[in-house]
Amino acid sequence: NAIDVEGAERLGEVLRECTALTHLNVSKNGIEAGGSGRLVGALRGCKALAHLDLSYNLIDAQGLVDVLGKSKMLTHLDLSCIGIGAEEVGVLAGGLGEFERLTHLALSANAIRDEGAVRLAGVLEKFSALTHLGLRSNYISARGVAHLATALRGCTGLAELDLSENEMGDEGASILAGVIGECTALTRLKLGENGIAAKGASRLADALGKCKKLQQLSLSQNELGDEGARGLAFGLLGCMELEHLDVRDNAIGVEAGERLARALGGCRVLTSVSAFEYYH
Repeated sequence: NAIDVEGAERLGEVLRECTALTHLNVSKNGIEAGGSGRLVGALRGCKALAHLDLSYNLIDAQGLVDVLGKSKMLTHLDLSCIGIGAEEVGVLAGGLGEFERLTHLALSANAIRDEGAVRLAGVLEKFSALTHLGLRSNYISARGVAHLATALRGCTGLAELDLSENEMGDEGASILAGVIGECTALTRLKLGENGIAAKGASRLADALGKCKKLQQLSLSQNELGDEGARGLAFGLLGCMELEHLDVRDNAIGVEAGERLARALGGCRVLTSVSAFEYYH
């Protein structure tokens, strides 16, 4: 939709009366900072609010924190593509620490970079109930990944992690691998477009063998090559529940591709593989 600033203000007027509200989704509505302030301010009385999706609008971080501090029941928060950077994430992180019930947190397609990742990591370790974390497309390098990985050790129920379209490289992938093996509840891991080559893939593969519940793995548009694919094949032997594998655009040759295919033969519920590219 496109409720824009005026529509957001009118919606805010209505929401002030909805004190029993539990779910609100206004994603992709062209709301700018001026309108978002009125809308967010109206949520102050919604103390039962559990699901909030403000993604793909422009949101004032400080105003949001001031209001959400009243919503102790919050479990799902989607703030993807709301135009925030490291400083705003620091502001958000200061308020997010109050939400002990939080299970889903999405901050994808912002520009939090390493500094924002460091600040976010400082509160992530408090979210023992966290099951889903989305940080796609945030310019996070190995430094940021290192801090996030340390924080994720406390998220023992983590089921989905999306760090695709960042800049972790082999170093970041190796650091993350040290934690992934401990995430025994992990079902979905998305690490596409991260500059991961053979070394990082091999480290990840060693860890993935411990993720017995893994259902979806995306490593598309990296730099695995033949060596990385062979290492990945070894790790996937332990992923019996794998349903979807995405290794597109990784310069995987015939022999390594065949080895990977043989490894997938043990994935009894596999439904899709996207999509090998053979280079001769």
